[in-house]
Amino acid sequence: MKVNLAEIWDFNLEFMDWKTTSLANEDNPDATINSYIVITMDTKKNIGSTIQSEVIKNSLLPYWAKLTNGRILFRGTYHELKQQ
Repeated sequence: MKVNLAEIWDFNLEFMDWKTTSLANEDNPDATINSYIVITMDTKKNIGSTIQSEVIKNSLLPYWAKLTNGRILFRGTYHELKQQ
């Protein structure tokens, strides 16, 4: 008989150092670009499932040091988290 034991943990996922380069609106090159990022982890093992960055207004090279609006908290084993 083979038994695998794994501890269940709460993993608070943090997202840091996100950026993009060369943003452009091809249909309207003079348009103002207000950028933000939304990350969602869709699984039943989440306690919090969505995190969003702040809006960076009028920037073609936005950078977010850390996403802080909301949180993604995963409850499960490390192996289950890696499978997501």
